[in-house]
Amino acid sequence: MLTPREQTLYRNRFNYFKRIDRENALDRTLKWFEAWYRELTGHEPPEDYREEVLEFLLNLERKQVKT
Repeated sequence: MLTPREQTLYRNRFNYFKRIDRENALDRTLKWFEAWYRELTGHEPPEDYREEVLEFLLNLERKQVKT
């Protein structure tokens, strides 16, 4: 489960990309996340963590589409 800080970080980055490129915000956020994680740890993100981030972003995108 993502911590509140992680959720805020990913939500803010997604919203940033959504403002500059609405159609590709999800893809750009995932690419940013992977690059950020590699820079931070020196490793690729674990698949289960990547899936958790993707699920969070998909839910966020669905909520924003409804409003």
